[in-house]
Amino acid sequence: LPQSGVIEFINNGKVAVNHPEFKDIAYKECLLKMLSHTNNDQQFTHAFQLSSAYNPELLQFTNFTFDFKGIIDYIFYPKGSMEPLGILGPISEEWLKEAKIV
Repeated sequence: LPQSGVIEFINNGKVAVNHPEFKDIAYKECLLKMLSHTNNDQQFTHAFQLSSAYNPELLQFTNFTFDFKGIIDYIFYPKGSMEPLGILGPISEEWLKEAKIV
C-alpha cells in the first residue's frame, strides 16, 4: 500500500529503522549493514535512483474488488538510464459499472 514502509523506502531512498511495520526486529544490525549507505544507524537507506512508472493522481487504484480499491502494484524504473514513453491513464469507473465489476 502507498503508506507502507517498503514503498517509503523505495520512493524516498530511506526509512526509519523504527518504522511501525518493522516491529521489534532482532536483525537490525544485519539490515543496517546490507541496506544502509550512510553512517546513520536510525535509517535503512539505498542508493538507487528510482521513479514510479505511473502517477498515483491519475491511476488511483491497481486493484478493484468488492471490498478493496487501492494501489498494490508498483512499477519503478532507474531514473538515470530509463525514461517512460507514456503513462497509463485511469480506468473509467463508468466502464467498471457497465461491465458489472462494481
